[in-house]
Amino acid sequence: MATSHDTPYTPAKHYLREWRVARGLSRYELAETAGATESAIARYETMGNRIAFEMLFRLMEALGITPLQFFEPPDLPPWWRWIAVR
Repeated sequence: MATSHDTPYTPAKHYLREWRVARGLSRYELAETAGATESAIARYETMGNRIAFEMLFRLMEALGITPLQFFEPPDLPPWWRWIAVR
């Protein structure tokens, strides 16, 4: 019988990178504001690291968004993916 411990962890899709780009922030700028490192922001954006609860709220505060917005994409023009904000 399978238990909840047997189920692999699947993180919820978030839109950290999209919100960062929409706000015109580099990874460095977001990291400085949220009290993280630039490499941590990069790992969060690729979902390579889980975001701690406290950090999640610091990121949302730095971006000026609500918890619900964090899990929904911002309204961006279709060409936004070609903008290299680093």
